[in-house]
Amino acid sequence: MNWEAIVALSEVTGAVAVVVSLIYLAVQVKQNTDLAKTEYHTSSANSAARFQDWKAASTENARIFRTGMLDFQALNADERVILDGVLLDLVLVFKDIFEAHERGFMDAATYMAWKSFIGTNMGMPGARSWWEQGRVIFIGKIQIAVDEAIKETPPYQELMSIVFEE
Repeated sequence: MNWEAIVALSEVTGAVAVVVSLIYLAVQVKQNTDLAKTEYHTSSANSAARFQDWKAASTENARIFRTGMLDFQALNADERVILDGVLLDLVLVFKDIFEAHERGFMDAATYMAWKSFIGTNMGMPGARSWWEQGRVIFIGKIQIAVDEAIKETPPYQELMSIVFEE
């Protein structure tokens, strides 16, 4: 075999190796993307459960939620701090979901379900008064997304009035 044949064979071998490496890399990227999407879904479901678990953890939490979501100022100062933390956490979770959706890690249907969830909760009178003051700590696109959610979705007390009846 002459040197020209050896050089040609090594170029072909190198090209094949590059193609195989690119295919392997593409498979790895797809698997990592799929894993990231699954993790975002799992994380969002756990976050919703955390919010629901807090409400159901005690009659005191349920009372704080029911009273404060209807009229934030009806709570005493300590109770407002508690509900402030819960609402802040809820909006921070939505921020993460919003960003995951923007990056392609959250499908449209799941994002819309979350947008409705945030809208029903933040559209309640007490949460809305909290949001009017607290929204300034969030970046503009999150403020807009939460505002849209509130406008597009009936508040929780209308959807689930039985929860708020005495």
